[in-house]
Amino acid sequence: LSESLGLPVAVEHDTFLGAYGERLRGAGRGLDDFLYVKVSGGIGAGLVLQGEVYRGASGLAGEIGHTKVPGTSELCRCGNRGCLEAIVSVDTVRTQLGLSSGRLGAQESGFADVVDASGVRILSEAGWTLGRVLSDLCNCFNPQAVILGGSLGSTAPTLLDGVRSAIMRYAQPAVVDDLEVVHAGCGVRSELMGAVLRAVERASRLSS
Repeated sequence: LSESLGLPVAVEHDTFLGAYGERLRGAGRGLDDFLYVKVSGGIGAGLVLQGEVYRGASGLAGEIGHTKVPGTSELCRCGNRGCLEAIVSVDTVRTQLGLSSGRLGAQESGFADVVDASGVRILSEAGWTLGRVLSDLCNCFNPQAVILGGSLGSTAPTLLDGVRSAIMRYAQPAVVDDLEVVHAGCGVRSELMGAVLRAVERASRLSS
């Protein structure tokens, strides 16, 4: 791609870019420690620790989508069963909402419009399942905020309520005293914002 464009090209993990975008332009502004969680076709977390996005040894830190959820057996694209993203991903939730309404694929609009009892229950349970996993991360990293992004995480208030309830239930009281659970400030554009900001930063370094 670099050869075709005649320009430098860099590749970044999407949740890294989402966390970076939220750190500079979104709900993470002014925060040094937070979790950015992208809930979309997959589920991943960007960990911002002491003001820096933590990458891990090989850049794959935050792959929480393949955390095993006890008591589940849904087949995941990774080949295992019972992975978090096989239960809470946008496609799975949309299918469940369509089935509950009697119109498969009916939720092609947004998730904020889901107000029927069965739809609210589906989103609440998905949020609770995600929040149960995130509560362990909160205990480990003691963040100031959990920021939900992605096409599902940033648009579904009921899902966010479920996440918040589970974290408050399972994380240690001292950890959640000042913890905020919020939608991404950049909405579904967190990764795009992060990519633009990283490109500007790299271009500035190359020109200096």
